[in-house]
Order: sequence, then structure tokens, then C-alpha cells
Amino acid sequence: MEEVDLKPAGKPLYRLYFKGLVTEEKEMLSAGFGVAICGDKDDLLFDMKGPIHDPTITLLEVELIALKSALSQAVSLGINHISICCDHEYIFELVSFPWLTRICFQSHH
Repeated sequence: MEEVDLKPAGKPLYRLYFKGLVTEEKEMLSAGFGVAICGDKDDLLFDMKGPIHDPTITLLEVELIALKSALSQAVSLGINHISICCDHEYIFELVSFPWLTRICFQSHH
């Protein structure tokens, strides 16, 4: 896991995990996602899973929907410093901006 730690001193560290999934079975596409937000002690603050009903959706789109849902929930919880942990290299590149406090990338290698 690659990690950049830019956590502000004295601020609690929250972690955001998200994952999208697209599978094809018997010529039928199924898609869904899961998100979790954990607190300082890896305590689960928020957990959500959901299906996506779109036969043309891509894995990247599902992953971005999951990330957007998780970030929206983080904002509604009043969280303004968060680690984003993902295993999708392109999304990692998209969210690797200085305004984020911490970025985690888990490689499949």
C-alpha cells in the first residue's frame, strides 16, 4: 500500500473505503457498490451497499458513484479530513490532489 500522510496536527483521522463491482452472468450485467467510513480507531461510522441498475455501466463509473456517495456522506457527518483508500489506479490519480489530507492506494500486484 502506498500512502501519503498529510494529516493536519491534532485532527482526527477518518478513513473512507469504497468498492464497485460489475459482473456478467448468463449475458446479464449486474453492478453494485459498497462504501465504509471508519473513525480513528477503525470504528465503523457509516456503511452502505447498493445495486446499480444500468446494463451499460462500466466498472470505473460504478467506482466513481461509490466514491461520490461516500464523500457526500462524509460531508453530512461533518468530516473535513479523511483518508481515501482505493484499489483503482485511475481513481487514485484523479483524487491525488494537495487539498486531500491523505491518500492510500492498494495495488493488486
